[in-house]
Amino acid sequence: MRATFSGLNTMVRGIMANQMSLDTTGHNITNAGTEGYSRQTVTLVTTRGEERAGMHGGLIVGTGVDASAVTRARDIYADIQYWNENPTQQYYKTIAKNFDKLETVFDDSQDLGLERKINDFYQTWVDLSTTASNASARTHVIEQGKSLSDMIQSKTAEIQDQIRSQYEDIKTEVGQIDDILNNILLINKQITTSEVTGAMANDLRDQRDLLVDELSNYMNVSVTENQFGAYQINSGGVTLVN
Repeated sequence: MRATFSGLNTMVRGIMANQMSLDTTGHNITNAGTEGYSRQTVTLVTTRGEERAGMHGGLIVGTGVDASAVTRARDIYADIQYWNENPTQQYYKTIAKNFDKLETVFDDSQDLGLERKINDFYQTWVDLSTTASNASARTHVIEQGKSLSDMIQSKTAEIQDQIRSQYEDIKTEVGQIDDILNNILLINKQITTSEVTGAMANDLRDQRDLLVDELSNYMNVSVTENQFGAYQINSGGVTLVN
C-alpha cells in the first residue's frame, strides 16, 4: 500500500513540476515583445529518496522531481557594463544633436549665410579703399554693414532660442529622473516583500532593471544589491536610492 501511494505522489510531483514548466514557457511566449523582459526558466531537481528494506539490505527509492526555482536568463555583468557605457554614448549623442542645430544656424552651404555676409562687408571696404570719394561706395559699405548686423542679431536670437530650449529640456529631464528614482524605490519595496520567502520576483526585477537602463541615459550610475534584494544606486558619490 505504501509503495502504491508513493508511486502516486511521484506522478503528482512530476505533473506539477511539468505544469510549472509549461506555465513558465507560456509566460515567456506572451512576453516576447515586452520591453525589458528576461526569459525565465524552471530549475528542476530530484526529490529526496525514500529508504526501503530489500532482500539484500536497505534501498533508496527515488520519489520524483520538484521545481526548486524560477530564474531569469540575465547576465548581471552585462547589465553593469551597459550601465557604465550607456551614459558616455548618450553624452556624445547629445553633443552631436546640439552641433547639428548649430550647423543649421550657421549654414553656409547655399552661400547665403553669415560667412557670405562677412566677406561681402569686407569687400566693400576693399572697394572703398580705392574709391573713397565715391558716395555710392560709401553708401554700399553702410548697407552691407547693416545687413551683416541684422544677420548677426538674427543668428544670436536663434542661438538664444536654442539655449532656452535646452534649459526646458533639462527641467523636463530632471522631472523624469525623479519619477524613475521614485519608481525604483517603490519596486525595491515590492521586491523585498515578495522575496521574503526565498522566491525570486523575476518580473519586478525586470521592471527595475529597465528603469535603471533609462536612468543611465541621463547619468553615470553605480548599482549594488543588498542581502534583501534591494538596489542601492549612486551617482558621482551621491546616493540616489537607498
